[in-house]
Amino acid sequence: MRKRSTNKFQEVPFEKLKNTRAWKNTSILVRLLSNEVCYTCGNKFPFDKLNAGHFREKRGGAVLYFDLRNLRAQCYRCNKILHGAKDIYAKKLVDELGNKILNDLFKEGQKTKVWTKVELEKIADEIEELPIWKTWERKQSKEQ
Repeated sequence: MRKRSTNKFQEVPFEKLKNTRAWKNTSILVRLLSNEVCYTCGNKFPFDKLNAGHFREKRGGAVLYFDLRNLRAQCYRCNKILHGAKDIYAKKLVDELGNKILNDLFKEGQKTKVWTKVELEKIADEIEELPIWKTWERKQSKEQ
């Protein structure tokens, strides 16, 4: 039987990031911030039908994996079928965040990053302290 490491500074492989509490919380946060509207097509969807879509591809770009400048809620069609609808996504990001955002994301995405368990725990914990998260949690507990 393989022993699990309890080293908080242990690096988390890129392919395992999507299974972390940090990603689950980030995905929920992105969808909460969307008011249940797909960023790229503008249609309204139930919370659980939206994805947290990355503008700058996450493959190999772990540095932007949790960066909220690079994440918006998208419906399945825009995120998966249209591969992020990048043309619309780019225009909306520029309109929202200014002309520099695309260059900043592409530059930042060139950097390498390996996340540690402690960094991921910090991301998850910080999200859970946000007022929008606390409101969502209260709503969730009332529905159960």
